Amino acid sequence: MRLPGFLCDLTARLLGSCKQARVSTEEWRSVARTWEDLARSDPLWAVLSEPDKRARQWNVETFFETGEELVERVLGRAEAAGARMKHGFALDFGCGVGRLSRALARRFDKVIGIDISETMVTIARELNKDRAGLTFVLNQRDHLRSMPDACADFVCSHITLQHLRPALAERYIREFFRITRPGGYVYFQMPSHLISSDAETHMSSDHCRAELAIRSAPKALGPGLVGHLTVRIRNAGPVAWRAPLYLGNHWRDLDGEVRRYDDGRSPLPPLISGETAEITLTVAAPAQPGAYQLEVDIVQEGVRWFADVGNPTSSVSIDVIAGAKDEHGMPSPRAVVDNIDPVYVPAPPFEMHGISRGRVEQIASEASMRLIRCDDYLSDWLSHEYVFEKLGSTRSSPR
Repeated sequence: MRLPGFLCDLTARLLGSCKQARVSTEEWRSVARTWEDLARSDPLWAVLSEPDKRARQWNVETFFETGEELVERVLGRAEAAGARMKHGFALDFGCGVGRLSRALARRFDKVIGIDISETMVTIARELNKDRAGLTFVLNQRDHLRSMPDACADFVCSHITLQHLRPALAERYIREFFRITRPGGYVYFQMPSHLISSDAETHMSSDHCRAELAIRSAPKALGPGLVGHLTVRIRNAGPVAWRAPLYLGNHWRDLDGEVRRYDDGRSPLPPLISGETAEITLTVAAPAQPGAYQLEVDIVQEGVRWFADVGNPTSSVSIDVIAGAKDEHGMPSPRAVVDNIDPVYVPAPPFEMHGISRGRVEQIASEASMRLIRCDDYLSDWLSHEYVFEKLGSTRSSPR
């Protein structure tokens, strides 16, 4: 039996919606797995990925101080742009272990931190149980429908949306605008695009010339434990290094096979041709005991390692032995230690995505939001920090 035309159209739309939902669910599950892996590996670094803090090198007190500084800056800039903030309810989306939520709780009566990772939420609750009015919620959905319309005075999301594919990030931006009350504000950071045409971000192979010498290194480390190397670096190329460069390392077995690719990171200062610098590199030993060669090299993120164009690396022998000394030096509180994997293994890298400023402003306009401030930042990406105000009556919406 042949269906009438309008039923065929309806059936096609329904099947298309189901297919789209399945794709969305698969994408969402992939995001959830990635962030749970990151949380189990190195939760503080996953939230704030400073190169020299990789391999569980964040001190918790210093980590939370960065949240205080950011929240103070964001609210100050919003007020300078004319915001008249009410300090009732704030939402921190992508809260991680509560870096910003903790700071917001000093300034708002009620704060909810939302994250996709169960481990992040568990650690956040433990680390912040001394803060009144602060709640952490696990949200493994592509929406915020548990929150009513027009309920938030302030919605905040920093270095979170950039790790979601644009369609999913846009969905959340719309949710931010929906839950913001008239007269409330939304702050979020979002890259626009990768700056691939900037000459300073690219180096020819002739410029990737360096002399590397390991000056000091531990002789042995326990499995998954942290050690520190001092490496002398000389720019042996013909020009100054302008692009952001990092010192990194790989672990090889005695046969030369790579057993862990891409471990530590330390940023290099700008060096003119012939100039030298000594850099401290934090590394984490492989989980499997044995004899290893730790190889250091210079990397331009997303472009190449210097070894890829024939520049010599430098290596040192390190034995990984159960019970060897941990050089970490900055013990984490039990709330962190008890909820992460006992042996550090670097988690897979997270994705980076962007949405153009024009597209963000279009979504905002559709939701009756007014842009009151936008600050631009340059790295490998052009990134924007937006502050929007919700237009309309300040009378609370019925619940």
